Amino acid sequence: MPPVEESVPMSFAALNELAHGRMRHLILTYDKSRAGDLDDDMKSSAWAPKAWDALLALDSYSAYSADGEGFGGTFRDFCEAAPHGMRTYPVTRVAMVESDSVRNDKKFRQHRMFFVPPEVDASRKVFMEAHIKIDNKGRIAPRIHFYDDTSGATGKVIVGYIGPHLPNTRTN
Repeated sequence: MPPVEESVPMSFAALNELAHGRMRHLILTYDKSRAGDLDDDMKSSAWAPKAWDALLALDSYSAYSADGEGFGGTFRDFCEAAPHGMRTYPVTRVAMVESDSVRNDKKFRQHRMFFVPPEVDASRKVFMEAHIKIDNKGRIAPRIHFYDDTSGATGKVIVGYIGPHLPNTRTN
């Protein structure tokens, strides 16, 4: 019997529904409405499957890192190593840090403060500079911002944002 094909969301509304049921090694704190706003763009049916692939790769990394032996590297390292049988994402689309101009600007930094469980940070928010580039072109250029807590209190990756590219020195 052939393997069962996994559903691939063609919209962010569908991605939001699937992600909350499928991602066992991620903590999803992102605002579903911001992700859903991407469905207003004509490119959303191309972006949603890429975002889904990115979430599957983050889930795979989180599971692999939580495994008894642990991984010991970043999500980007994981994608570069491409462990056999594990979902990864193109390394060229993974950024583990923001530029100094974004990191050191209070206004831009504030846009990248996202919710986490209280055991990660008592303020319930952390700066999530690590991100995945769903698209590099256009005004919207969607991003997924995440926090790697695989060696921390939760032992998981926290996805704090899925939505349009956040403000930076080029956009403002």
